[in-house]
Order: sequence, then C-alpha cells, then structure tokens
Amino acid sequence: MATVFCEMYDKPDVMVWDSAMVFVRSNPVVPDNSDYHTFLLDRDNRVVLVGSPVGNPKMWELYKSTIARLGEGEGIMPGEKPER
Repeated sequence: MATVFCEMYDKPDVMVWDSAMVFVRSNPVVPDNSDYHTFLLDRDNRVVLVGSPVGNPKMWELYKSTIARLGEGEGIMPGEKPER
C-alpha cells in the first residue's frame, strides 16, 4: 500500500518505513495502535498530521487537503513560521 501511495503522488522519496520499529521503541509515548504510527511532516520535520490514511477515506481526504495547504505554504502550514 505504501508503494501505491507514493506512486499516486509520484514522490517515491517521501516515505520512510521503519520496519525495525526503531522510532516506536525510541518514543514510548507512541500509542500501541498502529493507526497512530503514521505522521505527515512539514519541511522542517514538524508533525502536522497523525493517523493513517490507508483504508480510511476521511483521513485520506484530510491528508490530501493538508498536503495541498503545505504546498501553498511552501512546505509549512500557512501562518506558521519556518524554522530555517
């Protein structure tokens, strides 16, 4: 499914798959529910959305609208201050 998502946006470099679960082990506050192991980051690596869009049409629509807003804000949410 990850490959399909990346191919839809022609962005094969935008996804990181942590098959070794290093992130989860390093961050014990991450819930056990894998739905919350998916993050959308801005260009400064700040989390702007948490939750998996896979198999969830409402979340998928939220991802698409958030990605569009990130595009309008040159990689950050409109109104946010860049870190760089």
